[in-house]
Amino acid sequence: MPATFTLASTTLVNGITKDDNFIVLASTSGVQVGNYLYITDGAETLNPGEVVKVFGFGAASGSIQCGRGRSGTAAMLHSSTAVVWIAMPDQLYEYDPIGAPPLAVYVQPWINVLTGGIFWPYGDETDTPAARWWQKQTVTHSIGALGVRTSVTVGPQS
Repeated sequence: MPATFTLASTTLVNGITKDDNFIVLASTSGVQVGNYLYITDGAETLNPGEVVKVFGFGAASGSIQCGRGRSGTAAMLHSSTAVVWIAMPDQLYEYDPIGAPPLAVYVQPWINVLTGGIFWPYGDETDTPAARWWQKQTVTHSIGALGVRTSVTVGPQS
């Protein structure tokens, strides 16, 4: 059975505007020219996210030169807390997963770049498809005690 590849993730160091062609990542470990980066602020319904293509590396530490708005996404504003998934072009999708996850999942999580949906395979690795399912990762933001903002993520976290 082939191995499953789990996408690595990092965060932005600074917020970016839709016109920025250089972005700064907290870590560039595993990032190569030709990679696609999926940037999401976690507010799927308001901002599904953006795909950028890595063209090169800047002079500053963590600086990436990129082409914005790839794979049917638009260049947009992102906060400094945005999550950045590192992928090859064939490891991002433009649709939700269908049916039960196969025994050999090629890549996880499954990211639908057009809707911002992030899905993880769950269940037993048995021959019974009913024992496996896709769990959509959800993030709920709220204001807690003393006005402290909190986030709760359902599904695996990077």
